[in-house]
This record gives sequence, C-alpha cells and structure tokens, in this order.
Amino acid sequence: YANYATTGKDLKGGKDIKIMYDSFTSWPMEWYLRDYNKIFVPGTVQPGSDVPILLLEYNKYKDNLNFLPNYIPQRYAMRWWFPQEWYMDEFLPNQYVKDDKGNRITDPATGKPKMEGPLAQVGDALNTVKVTVTEPRFEATLWKYLIFRETPKPLGSEDMVLYLRRDIAQQYHRLQYDPPPSTDVP
Repeated sequence: YANYATTGKDLKGGKDIKIMYDSFTSWPMEWYLRDYNKIFVPGTVQPGSDVPILLLEYNKYKDNLNFLPNYIPQRYAMRWWFPQEWYMDEFLPNQYVKDDKGNRITDPATGKPKMEGPLAQVGDALNTVKVTVTEPRFEATLWKYLIFRETPKPLGSEDMVLYLRRDIAQQYHRLQYDPPPSTDVP
C-alpha cells in the first residue's frame, strides 16, 4: 500500500490506527472505540502527524472547518431526536391550561405550565387520532411518516466533524473493507 511507505503503518483497518476525539464526542466514542488506539483530548486539538482520524464537535469548529490544513472535514449528525414540539404541542394541543388568548398558564409555585386533567388529555389524544384518519392533510402527514419516515418537523441534532488526514482520505472506505479482488485476466 502507498500509505505504508509514507507512514510506516498499514492503514487498512487494524485496531492500532490512532483516532483522536474531544469531550463532545467522548460519549459514545469512548465505548465504540474501546478496543482501538484512541486519544482523548479535553482541550485544544493539536494532532501529531501520526493521527489520521479526528472526531470533533461541529459547533466548536463550524466557523473554521479548515483549521487543520492537512485534514479533510466531513460533518455528520451525532445525536438525533424526534421533534418534541410536534407531539407535545400539535398531537395534544390542549394538554395545557390556556388563557383567553391561547397562551399557556404557568403555575407560580413550580414555574411550569399547568397541565389539563388526565381525562381532558385522553380526550384530546382520541380527537387527534380521529382527525388524523379522517382529514386528508393529516392522513398525508401520517402516510409520509409511516412509509417514508418523513417527520412532520425537522429532526433536532447535535453534529460532529470527522477529519481525515489528506493522505488517507482517498482510501477511507478501505479502512473497513478489503478491496474486491480483481477480475482482470493477465
């Protein structure tokens, strides 16, 4: 391999390949990389020339993704979550006590919105189910979610950046898999 000549190591996917990660990606990377040659960096990232892979927080580096000139950045979603406001506010629109203007009433003792009683919430859920299967615009939303997994609102996410050293970026997929055997006849 060409990379063996430049780095002195086979970068074909062995567990000795160095992977550096920051505190944002430390969980779950501490678990996923438990058998690998991992380097945790809690502060400023300054990889040596022998570190081909970095996993870093996107929000920290989004304004300067090229702060490592010898690396190629690629953004990935690290954690996704379903849009809470959809099922909390739209699926059960009347779960909170509201004033005449439609604003939620806050309980002064707890500082949280006052909830309607359980029977009102169950009635609200049943009404939403009825509307979802009888009104075309809600049927379309349900259909898109069930068939295409298209959520009614965008998913929330926290992102990370994978930095690959330029000399191995072309062989990125070979880190996991051996290339298919050649079918050329000599």
